[in-house]
Amino acid sequence: MTAQAILDEVRWAKTSAEFTAVIGKLETALTEVKARLASVASQGEAAIFGEGDLAKVQRSMAATEQEIATLQAAIDGARKRHAEAEKQEEADETARMRERAQIEADELRRTREL
Repeated sequence: MTAQAILDEVRWAKTSAEFTAVIGKLETALTEVKARLASVASQGEAAIFGEGDLAKVQRSMAATEQEIATLQAAIDGARKRHAEAEKQEEADETARMRERAQIEADELRRTREL
């Protein structure tokens, strides 16, 4: 899966479970891009000694470093939104529990009145 496809998933994620899945994918992509950066860096060393195009390697390194920064920012943002989604889900569950308790209390009152 491409980094762009994962970033699109981040934009569509709404629940904490969706954010958990997307964060895992982002972290995997980040690890892969960091490995690619190490490979590009070794190409840079070779290019310094005349075994390649140094300018091309430098452009590739810059693009890879930018991709790392983008993925890291996406991870940070997704973690924040994940925490917010968890809070909202907990609040929603608490509200449902209160509503259920109120309904049960009302039913109990009605049965006692009969």
